[in-house]
Amino acid sequence: MSTRVHRPLSLPLPRLLAGAARGLCLLILAIAGAATAQAQEFTRQMVMVATLRPVGDPKVARRVGDEARARIARMGNKREMQVLDPYFVERAFNLSDLAYDKPLGDRELFETARFMRVDEVLFGTVTARAGEVTVVAGLRLTRDWGQHQPLPVVRAATAAEAAEKLAGEVTKARQQLSSLRRCENAMHEGKQANAIRFAEDGVKAYPASTFARTCLLAGLLWLGERADSVLRVADQILGLDSLNILATVARASALQAENRPIDAEHAWLRVTDLRADSIDLGVRTVEALLQLPRPSSALDVTRRLSALDGKEPRLRRLRFRAWYAMSSWKETAALGDSLDMADDAEFRDDSSYAVRYVDALRQSGDSIGALAVSARSVKRYPGDARVYAQYVALIGGESGAALPRGIMRFPSEPEFYVIAAKNARDAGRRREAIAATAAAVRADPGLAQGYLQMAELWFEEQLPDSALAVLRRAPRSGDGVEMLRSYAIGRGARVLRSAGDTSLALQRVAVNFLLLADSIESREDSRNYAAAGMLQLARSELVVAGKTRDCAEVKRADAALGSSASLMARGVGSAAGAGDGLKQAWDAMRAAVDNGARVLCKPPG
Repeated sequence: MSTRVHRPLSLPLPRLLAGAARGLCLLILAIAGAATAQAQEFTRQMVMVATLRPVGDPKVARRVGDEARARIARMGNKREMQVLDPYFVERAFNLSDLAYDKPLGDRELFETARFMRVDEVLFGTVTARAGEVTVVAGLRLTRDWGQHQPLPVVRAATAAEAAEKLAGEVTKARQQLSSLRRCENAMHEGKQANAIRFAEDGVKAYPASTFARTCLLAGLLWLGERADSVLRVADQILGLDSLNILATVARASALQAENRPIDAEHAWLRVTDLRADSIDLGVRTVEALLQLPRPSSALDVTRRLSALDGKEPRLRRLRFRAWYAMSSWKETAALGDSLDMADDAEFRDDSSYAVRYVDALRQSGDSIGALAVSARSVKRYPGDARVYAQYVALIGGESGAALPRGIMRFPSEPEFYVIAAKNARDAGRRREAIAATAAAVRADPGLAQGYLQMAELWFEEQLPDSALAVLRRAPRSGDGVEMLRSYAIGRGARVLRSAGDTSLALQRVAVNFLLLADSIESREDSRNYAAAGMLQLARSELVVAGKTRDCAEVKRADAALGSSASLMARGVGSAAGAGDGLKQAWDAMRAAVDNGARVLCKPPG
């Protein structure tokens, strides 16, 4: 792998080379634009062999570079590529007082490639030790300098042999370039599916490709392909070139999409390690870390980026969001004051910042400041329901006409109905609270907490069957599913205990709560509770049959026993002998029900 070197020259390279431009540009243009006898798909590419960095004898490195240049020209298709004659580079460097035979850093090499109007650059390091020549080299594209195509390490006994092998590896690697150009052109035309196909052709032509794979990755990202497909290609690229920034970003995004927050956090931090000089990539990283959420890591990145530009407004806003996500109310409020006074345009125009700012002020104890900013925000964002709901909560839901006005202005926003429900419940008006909560869940059917609140209010009204009906309408997907299931088990078990053997109707309601929990997601715990409930219900039905001498009651007991057996057959766990205990109880109840059927359900005659 190559290490990027940023070694500044005493003067900017374009100025140093400017003196060489006259005359040389015409020569280079003539070479690059030479017409061929037959029409070609692409213009002929110019390849520059840079001065190779020596480790050991510099003469060996120079010889490898010179001989590789000649061999690449000989092996390549003359109609498709041409190797830049070193005369032009040497002439340009002499006119600019640069040392032609000294290796350049990454930045200077890029500037040279652009000035010389070459398309591809071969660069690398030559190590000459103990009778062996080792070449670690790679290709760069001037039009996309961030990409790097590593070449297999070359080892040989002599410089000439090393140059021959290096030229062969360059020729192999270049087999992907026609497909790469087709992929790039298709991407520019908006034909991403074609681009992916061309990129795959490039990978087939050169299996160790990073250039074609990077274009493939861009196509997958553009089409929004599955995260596992993106991750696979990104990992392939990084296995070949660990410094590929696009693959690093794509990998982090894919891990985030797969809901792997720890891995995604490490991947995003790798992005900032590779490009610690890029505020744009740093901002993208912080945004992702806040979404994960990893606010502490996001805050650390903003601090590092501030060393590049302490006045960058995006960093201050991101730091504000990180402090807020960490519930650091005083820091959030102080930074909010600063952004507000600085009249930051985005901070002022985006109402989500206003909501966070008001909340931080309130949480930090500045109630007057929170109310002042909230009142100003209501005026600034008249159509934002969140802002108005926050204002209503601050002044008290029942103060004047604020809450009714909010419901009238934003009838589809659940927040106002939630506030109305809380106020009604606090005042002991349960039926009114139920109606307001029902309006909230109609406005937002995914508001799982609203269904649970309604169920609890019906319980307070001593109407558990109404509570059960509410929970049956609750959504079976989303973040609130587990909470709904746990609530149904807890309430069912409590009702069953309170019913005892005296209230058959209440037992049936309790068992239905437990069956509801099992229908949301069947697990051992819900099956255990429901099976035990069914056994208790069967026992109670049999007791009633003994008093009424009614065969129908025995049949209901038998049906409950059958449902219990079905639940037990699917597994009820073995903790503390629960499964064995249920089986023994079931066997005893089976014998009792059979005996009741023989006595009470005799056929006539």
